Amino acid sequence: MIVTILERRRDKVEGLRVISAEASAVEESKEEEEESKEEEEEEEEEEEEEEEEEEEEEEEEEEEEEEEEEEEEEEEEEEEEEEEEEEEEEEEEEEEEEEEEEEEEEEEEEEEEEEEEEEEEEEEE
Repeated sequence: MIVTILERRRDKVEGLRVISAEASAVEESKEEEEESKEEEEEEEEEEEEEEEEEEEEEEEEEEEEEEEEEEEEEEEEEEEEEEEEEEEEEEEEEEEEEEEEEEEEEEEEEEEEEEEEEEEEEEEE
């Protein structure tokens, strides 16, 4: 009888040990799961941050490209305006030259007429 009681107690103790071992194994697996979840979450957060940084960099690059394009367009417009101004100046110069030539021709004609008149007067005398 004592042996049976001792055996039962031993079985109980062993059963408790098994239960305790199983419980700690369950706890360990829960902790491992939580750790792996945390690691996954951290990785996801890092990936999201990297993606955000990449997006920001792309946006900055696009903005820089747009600014460069705008600057180029402005420069082209300025060049065109300068060319137009130069053309206008050239046209004005040409017009002035033509006017001067016309004036010279008129003066020459007047001089010729005066000479002719003088010759006629001389002949008449």
